Amino acid sequence: MTSAEKIRNIFAENIRRFRTEKGWTQDILAEKIGMSVSYVTNIERARSGVSDSSFAKFCNVFHKKPSEFYSSAEPLFESDRELKMRIEDSINKIFENSAEQLSREIFKDFSQGNYLERRSERGK
Repeated sequence: MTSAEKIRNIFAENIRRFRTEKGWTQDILAEKIGMSVSYVTNIERARSGVSDSSFAKFCNVFHKKPSEFYSSAEPLFESDRELKMRIEDSINKIFENSAEQLSREIFKDFSQGNYLERRSERGK
């Protein structure tokens, strides 16, 4: 499968997901964008691409940014998957470290009575 086919498949999956999240049938979506049901079917099956004007209609009807139609839960390439995993690991470590540090600081403030002093200062 070429990169262009993968991108078209991602777009198709997102159109189908956005439509079903709204509880719409293909008929309803076709009516909302002013196109035929067969057009929507072909888009959702990745049989055809979309023109700029049709793409704008999809953005408007779903209230989505253009980038949301091309985002995927699965990265397109193995290197993207590895990069995504490394980024997620880094973010998790940063949050874990930050949460631990914050917990220590809060505990220190409580044990020294600083929280109570600060709270009583607000009441003045």
